[in-house]
Amino acid sequence: MDPVFDTEQVLARRRRAFGQPVPGADFLMRHAAEDLALRLSTTGRTFSRGGVLHSLTGHARDALAASGKVETIVSVESDSGLPAHDTGTVESGPETVGLDGQSLDLAVTLLTLHDVNDTPGFLTQVRHALKPDGLFLGAMTGAGTLAELRESLLAA
Repeated sequence: MDPVFDTEQVLARRRRAFGQPVPGADFLMRHAAEDLALRLSTTGRTFSRGGVLHSLTGHARDALAASGKVETIVSVESDSGLPAHDTGTVESGPETVGLDGQSLDLAVTLLTLHDVNDTPGFLTQVRHALKPDGLFLGAMTGAGTLAELRESLLAA
């Protein structure tokens, strides 16, 4: 299968965007992280090991930490230059989970699945990394998403 997205180009654009930060430009990631926290608050369980998969900014990791429901948080990022990368981050390709099987009981990814060439394959890797009763929470954009924002940006 030929790739739809050039992953090196996607990474280059992310590096450029994070290299020249604009205050408030991360509003979508903040909103997605707030939504993640809300959804997590409705679960009646705690998680021994949660994974934040390719979520770029650190907002998802912060939401998990603030929830008090996750004992250990592991981040997986494809680039050490991204803000979410810290000393405990596992570095893995942009379309790979990079974690052992059944090593997580919670996996989250925010607003990055739309850039994956093989979404079903990535989700299969997530399922492999989750324990049998594991929970996956993800947010992604789709066709028609944020139409008003797109129109506003084009008009500006």
